[in-house]
Amino acid sequence: MGLVVGEWRFLPGSAPEVAVIAEALARHTGLEVRQEGLADAVALIVPTLRERLFDWRSDGAVVTVHGFVPPHPYLWEMLDAVMASFGGQIGAAEHLWRRDPAHVALRRPWHALTAAERLILRVPTMGAWRPLDRFLGRKAR
Repeated sequence: MGLVVGEWRFLPGSAPEVAVIAEALARHTGLEVRQEGLADAVALIVPTLRERLFDWRSDGAVVTVHGFVPPHPYLWEMLDAVMASFGGQIGAAEHLWRRDPAHVALRRPWHALTAAERLILRVPTMGAWRPLDRFLGRKAR
């Protein structure tokens, strides 16, 4: 199983703590976000999406987190929106997660997504594949 790595850079000393990120993610999405574990073993779990973000690291200026491949489009887009709200900028390294312009429309509360979007986003990842995600971001005709 592959990993996706997210990294956000902040002004020195201004990186948010994982608990603060969890609260903001829950507030922005309207979904339950659970924090499990302590210190270096903390993970954020989003039961509705059956997804987890783990191996959080912070040095006060850079926050790094891991998830499983492929990155869940809603979770990672909303995580980026949360990090941006705290002043975070995505790290520059090529191996890091990047925004997908096709998924920019997902950056809204869960209840504001269409029923079709919510259905697609609830489909669990199969291996390293999310076969229905290609239908996200398309306009209904």
